Amino acid sequence: MARPERILLVDDDDAWLEFCRVALEQAGYAPDTALSGNEALKAAESVEYDLVFTDLQMPPPGDGRAVTLGIKSRWPSTDVVLMTAAPSVDSAIRVLKDGASDYLIKPFPAEALSAVAERILQARQHRAELATERRLREELEAAYGELKRLDKLKEGFLARVSHELNTPLAATLLAIGLLEEEAPEGDPLHKHVARARDAA
Repeated sequence: MARPERILLVDDDDAWLEFCRVALEQAGYAPDTALSGNEALKAAESVEYDLVFTDLQMPPPGDGRAVTLGIKSRWPSTDVVLMTAAPSVDSAIRVLKDGASDYLIKPFPAEALSAVAERILQARQHRAELATERRLREELEAAYGELKRLDKLKEGFLARVSHELNTPLAATLLAIGLLEEEAPEGDPLHKHVARARDAA
């Protein structure tokens, strides 16, 4: 069963493209392929790939740099790895500044391709987990803040209710006390006054 990650392979050399496709399939992936930069950008219009491996030196305007810039502008979270047979420090710096995650020097063994894919996809998964954890923490903090605010409102409400009830209640109890003095224990009114005090 193929792994769920979406990978796109881009190279204008169909033999090399086939080599990369087989290498990734043997590692358990099911990559899509494109024979030109323009074909890759068209494929990426409707699919958000997790990882794109693209040849750097393809005919312009669809070279590897254009593929990197086009995919990163549409899908900023997609990881792009450049493959090149003629690396230089300048080209490496430039592709990394363009948003590429890494680059591979051709020819490389099949294991190198699958190892880079595994490393980048694991890092991507860790980033997603950290983002989820951060979002949940922010939601918890927001919920806790709201709970504290509601608790403060409740305390204020209870204090106000307590004040609003105590004022008339004090007057009621004072009046009942006066009635008790007027209705001694033998008086038939006494039991009504006692019931009023209990209710108050």
